[in-house]
Amino acid sequence: MRPLQTTSLLAFMSLLALRSVSAQTVPDFDMSAYKSFLAAHQDMSSSQLLTLHPAGSFARVAPTQFSAALHFQALDSMYTLTPDEKTLLSQHGFVVTERIQSKTFAAAFLQIYQADMPLFISTDAILHALHMSYDLILETIEHAAIIPKLGDALTQIHSQLPALANRYGQGQGMGPSLFDLDLYLTVARRLLGQTVDPLYPSTLPASDYILQKIAAAQWVKGASPLFADSIRLVDYSQFTVRGHYTHSEELSKYFQSMMWLGRTEFYLFPPKGTEEQYKEAQIQRQAIAALLMKEAVGLSGAETELGEIDDILRFFVGDPDNVTLRELKGLTADIGMTGADEMLDTLKFRGFQSALLKNAWAYQRILSQMLVSGSSLAVDQIQPASSFLLLGQRFVIDSYVTGSVVYDKIVYQNSKVRRMLPSTQDVVFALGNDASAQLLVPELDSYHYATNLAALRYLVDSYEPQFWKTTFYNGWLNAVRSLTPPQQRDGLPAFMRTAAWWQEKLNTQLASWAELRHDNLLYAKQSYTGIPA
Repeated sequence: MRPLQTTSLLAFMSLLALRSVSAQTVPDFDMSAYKSFLAAHQDMSSSQLLTLHPAGSFARVAPTQFSAALHFQALDSMYTLTPDEKTLLSQHGFVVTERIQSKTFAAAFLQIYQADMPLFISTDAILHALHMSYDLILETIEHAAIIPKLGDALTQIHSQLPALANRYGQGQGMGPSLFDLDLYLTVARRLLGQTVDPLYPSTLPASDYILQKIAAAQWVKGASPLFADSIRLVDYSQFTVRGHYTHSEELSKYFQSMMWLGRTEFYLFPPKGTEEQYKEAQIQRQAIAALLMKEAVGLSGAETELGEIDDILRFFVGDPDNVTLRELKGLTADIGMTGADEMLDTLKFRGFQSALLKNAWAYQRILSQMLVSGSSLAVDQIQPASSFLLLGQRFVIDSYVTGSVVYDKIVYQNSKVRRMLPSTQDVVFALGNDASAQLLVPELDSYHYATNLAALRYLVDSYEPQFWKTTFYNGWLNAVRSLTPPQQRDGLPAFMRTAAWWQEKLNTQLASWAELRHDNLLYAKQSYTGIPA
């Protein structure tokens, strides 16, 4: 593990403590207004989108007499600028070259400083420093706080399964759900590197199967032992260890265990269009397992550790995009349900579902599983399951953007459009860069998704300033947003009025956004494209 100064760690913990006392809930967007915008602007063209969000005109060139500039001769001697580089410099007032490279910004700055040359600190360098610091702080917190708490919590929760089995019995009614919870916890603990004594011996072969698929890192279509007899599409490639989690075996194991906890769902209500596939009894089985988890956490006292982990992840990234332990507890209290076995009564189970679906938090906003879109009809769009996850991945607005401009969310002339991959420019435009839409015109014309993109921009623009302060993730996105071209550019230096300069800043936005997603790849929920039937 790379060292982090104690003062930095203490400062972070102080910020976290302050947020836990004073933070407000992240403001949610108005889904009804969002849908109303989509309905009111059907089949928008790319030209209509550009008219709605005009970028204005950029200067083509900024002629510069650079040869007379102070220190230029020394700079030219140091770097031996090529004729092409000098041409670009004379045209735009700046030049970016791949010919002159350093391994780090710090190395380049030191070289310039030691040569006593003028030094320009770019936003690229500042945002890259943010990435390096953030990634290191996150890694340090994982080592020092999250991993130990997670291991203790999982062990304590798993130890309560015999008590639940004694309370409810292990027959046909509760047995399958107890087995599912045993399997869920066994896989999570084995991935974390723990030695596990499951309640049911048959859990080990079942968990072996899942661990083999995780090791193979492939998506699987088949009857996986995942809490039901029905087929579920599982993307095991998500478990490929990457990012700073390759730095140690402990981090690698944590990555895979947390990926399991963050993506493996207990269905409380099935995905839209899969009702024939997931019979009611199979959803009952998973809902009972979720309630058994709630009871096991309560008996174990692990709620404190889980709450502390959740607070850290809320501070860094945001709220889970699923039904949480806290919400499940509140719901069962509201409807007077005191035991998981009450869900064996079909009428009570349906009452539970009815109460559940009255809450906005019951619905996942980001599709992050492989689901098939049933038909080409516009009204028949994918809706993910209402699912319980112990430590689910987090809602981030940029994932909502990328998931809303692909199949099956694009509807043109009442038919679904098969756009299978989003563009990074979609994200930058939604965050406020009007000029990026000009680069999207070919795709907008080909896939007819200007309405979706305009609605997403409407959504992001509707957020109050407080939204961008609620999480570190949102604050970083806001820093990226701040690099969009201002509407009034007359007061800027000549080189900052050119299209070349703002395309360079577009690259800065994209690079920083890529680092943001890279650093949070374990926690920020990744959007998926629907699968055509």
